[in-house]
Amino acid sequence: MATNLGRLLRRRRLYTGESANTAQREVARRLDGGPIPDAAHPDQVSLESLLLQALAWPNETPRYPCGIRAVHPTPDHLVITVENTTKLLHDLVARTLPVGNHRGISGIPGLRHRRSPGGAVTLFLAGTAAAVTLRGVSWSQWSATAQVLADTEQFDDAPPLWTGAQGTLTDAESDHLGWYRDLDGPDCPLWLPSGVLRRIAIFQTTDSPRWVTGWRAGDAVLEHWVFEASYRGHSAPHDQVIDLLTDQRFGLPLVLERRDCRCPHDDPSTRCMIYFSSPLSTAARLELRFGCRPSERPAYP
Repeated sequence: MATNLGRLLRRRRLYTGESANTAQREVARRLDGGPIPDAAHPDQVSLESLLLQALAWPNETPRYPCGIRAVHPTPDHLVITVENTTKLLHDLVARTLPVGNHRGISGIPGLRHRRSPGGAVTLFLAGTAAAVTLRGVSWSQWSATAQVLADTEQFDDAPPLWTGAQGTLTDAESDHLGWYRDLDGPDCPLWLPSGVLRRIAIFQTTDSPRWVTGWRAGDAVLEHWVFEASYRGHSAPHDQVIDLLTDQRFGLPLVLERRDCRCPHDDPSTRCMIYFSSPLSTAARLELRFGCRPSERPAYP
């Protein structure tokens, strides 16, 4: 039993980047279930999908994949430990807290925030039980940055929406969230970004990348995600990442569809391209791009 627990512990940490103690407590509780649990409720899946869109391409090049040091997934919750720099924090607040009106909303419609025990930040969708806790940034840092954003937006025709009733949506937010609720069901492709977010550490634990960034390339109903990573040396750890992503117990329901490998990378402009599809949904697609470029990221696509 001890040997099996240790193997599960090491495997889980490849996906989450958790500390050994944190991972051990969760693995010990879940020996009968999946070591990396999926979000149990559609509202939680939607929140994590929207959060990944906000986190995937920070304006500042972070040290960790998309600025995420570690995640701690449970069926009904997700803890995300983020990098904490002034630029990354401002970027995160501005991209998550909703601002706008019926003509358009920036940020995540329906997102609200509260102080968690111990001074952490909890982000939640109004009117639901969906919530994510942020660690690595204190409530005082978060709320001060949010106040700066609110003071700026008060003078524009796009007021802050998170400062109202914590448990209810504005009419504008209800309109924007409606199509997400329409996607609920067995074929809903939002499990893909939620599942990747719960396994985001695989880009870091398989090697030490210069940077990892991502973006949503799909339309309103297609969850097509692209992640691009630059590694040092002349090869990238794509075989390890492929194995982790498609692992039957720890990974996601993805199938390797095609790969265009350019290793070794004698020319830093070349990239290996990896394409995944899913037997669960034709609307879920994942593309990985691995290269050995210099430290500068490419322009946003």
